[in-house]
Amino acid sequence: KLWTTESLKNPTSNSYKPNGTDEYGLLYPYADFTTINNLLPEGWRIPTKSDFEDLITVCGGVGSNYISEEFGGDNTNGFNGCLSGYVNQNNQFLNYGTRGYIWSDSDYSYSYKWNAYFDNADFDVDDYANKSNTKLQIRLVRTLT
Repeated sequence: KLWTTESLKNPTSNSYKPNGTDEYGLLYPYADFTTINNLLPEGWRIPTKSDFEDLITVCGGVGSNYISEEFGGDNTNGFNGCLSGYVNQNNQFLNYGTRGYIWSDSDYSYSYKWNAYFDNADFDVDDYANKSNTKLQIRLVRTLT
């Protein structure tokens, strides 16, 4: 599988700029998935929970290996993760500089999607986000044949 090395930066009417900039990508609500999927180059897609699990199996679950040097990680696997936080259901911007969150395209339940999260200690996919208001980063993946 091939992963993008940056979070998506295509602005939508609902996207959010962490700390007022799109330098590290934008945060998107689930409602933007259809719009985003229509813009993707052929073969690219929003990753599933299984894609993240495969990435962790191959690269390990040590968070600093995924984090860009700008955020204090060593980025040894080239994922270049940004600790750009998230926007919660109450429209509060939280965890900038301490944790990154990325949507998956896998349902946890009717109202929630699985998401990956990472910080300097950990990278995992056992978290879930409310589809109605939460805004997270989006990365892309493609399966190589």
